[in-house]
Amino acid sequence: MSKARDSVEDLKTLDANLAAKLPKSGGALTGAVTTNSTFDGVAIATRDGVLTSTTATAAAALPKAGGTMTGKLNVSSTYASDITEQVRFQDNTGGKLDFFGYGNGGKGIQAYADDGSTFYNLSLQPLGGGVGIGTSSPTNALSVEKSITGDWLAEFKQGDATVGSSYGVSIQGGTNASDEALNVSNQAGSSYLVVKGNGDVLVKQGNVVVGATAVGGVSSGTKTYITSTGNLYVASSGEEAAYFNRNSNDGSIVEFRKGNAAVGSIGVLASRLSIGTGDVGLFFNDQTNQVQPFNTSTNSARDNGIDLGASDRRFRDVYTAGGVYLGGTGAANKLDDYEEGTWTPGYAFGGSFNGVYSNQQGFYTKVGNMVHAKCFISCANHGSTTGSATVTGLPFASNSTYVSYSAVSQRYTGISTTNYPASYLGFNSTVILLQQITSSGGNTTNLQHSAFNTYTDLMINVTYQV
Repeated sequence: MSKARDSVEDLKTLDANLAAKLPKSGGALTGAVTTNSTFDGVAIATRDGVLTSTTATAAAALPKAGGTMTGKLNVSSTYASDITEQVRFQDNTGGKLDFFGYGNGGKGIQAYADDGSTFYNLSLQPLGGGVGIGTSSPTNALSVEKSITGDWLAEFKQGDATVGSSYGVSIQGGTNASDEALNVSNQAGSSYLVVKGNGDVLVKQGNVVVGATAVGGVSSGTKTYITSTGNLYVASSGEEAAYFNRNSNDGSIVEFRKGNAAVGSIGVLASRLSIGTGDVGLFFNDQTNQVQPFNTSTNSARDNGIDLGASDRRFRDVYTAGGVYLGGTGAANKLDDYEEGTWTPGYAFGGSFNGVYSNQQGFYTKVGNMVHAKCFISCANHGSTTGSATVTGLPFASNSTYVSYSAVSQRYTGISTTNYPASYLGFNSTVILLQQITSSGGNTTNLQHSAFNTYTDLMINVTYQV
């Protein structure tokens, strides 16, 4: 009887103590509240604060085990200088989950250990279901929906700026081409940007712009953009607009296609550039200062197989400072000069002339070391000088060897001769000596001033070597 009486008294005492501290339904609690795992309506401890009560009956406020707490629970605390209210749940290992409010109106949730410095991960819906922000009907594991004007729906910002350890957002999906790690769509559901699991990046609509805020011509300030129709524009100022680099072996650097069939390429051989289509190409050899025929299909040199132009696809002018090898590669095949021009022919009698010309015309063509010259001289007065007659003014001096002696073809009027003319050009000279044959033995004599009438015409053709 004594033990039973003591137990009853203890329960009365406990009930009286609880009534003094716990509020009735709808009352207010100040300070932090922690309940044990049994929550049996009797063994309720107080921690981290002093409870004050406005009711005399604790049983009206707190349920028994398995019951339901009704009414409103308001908690305030001085958890930190910027926190105005706090609700804490704590397990039997000391782990804590705090719901708290800031003085600026914001709210927070934090999970951490009993030491107050070890922080735990916080899981939402680990067993299933979705999490909705701005929506009560999430369609995915996380759905964020909100009507916001003039601001972003979400922002991810890394506050740490340590080089090498400051990361942003990591998005991971599947590993196949049929998987999508990222899909950017508009409000109508049209997909614009897709990142596939195999690494492919698809821009399904619109343009890709780099270094600018909108698409524009290459002169409008846009640095690089790819249009939705497949055009690529690249612009730069004061530096290379693009780099194409082939590492390791030789071969094509850039290949051009039409209807997905190769039509040409720009490649490399021994660190030198080639360009062409199939077996017709050019190789730029800076070691020998040459542009050489090239086979881009085999990435090798090609000899005696490429024509320059065609009968109906001709080049116009060719400018060279050296020569052209025609029909062979030896020195005898080299044409190193071609020239056309005019020259001024004139008379000399005994080395001088003081007469009057009515016409002086001369033309020449020089091919390699051969010169063909012709002239027309008309004279109305031959002056008073005397001596042997010559024609002066050839555009080039003849060669200094005897093989340079050249016979002259001529026609004249107003010049008196007794036999056939036999004029010639000697070696190392620009003067034609006017002569005639004087006997059946073939002897020649120089024409003199006295053989020329007042009015004379002379036409001459001569070909000689220089």
